[in-house]
Amino acid sequence: MGTKKNSVVLPGDQLAISEEYLPGKYAYDDSGRVRALLAGRVVEDMVNREISVKPVTAARTP
Repeated sequence: MGTKKNSVVLPGDQLAISEEYLPGKYAYDDSGRVRALLAGRVVEDMVNREISVKPVTAARTP
């Protein structure tokens, strides 16, 4: 696998190999590799064998 659960990823980072996981929300398949679409934290769904990205939001300044 490319990254570990709850690690922070950037767009284009490899999350996994498509043989291990299906791309979930904010992830896509790129020639057999599942990659991140947005910056965020990796979320693994072991039941459905799906990996996705939970987007991070920027801190707001007053």
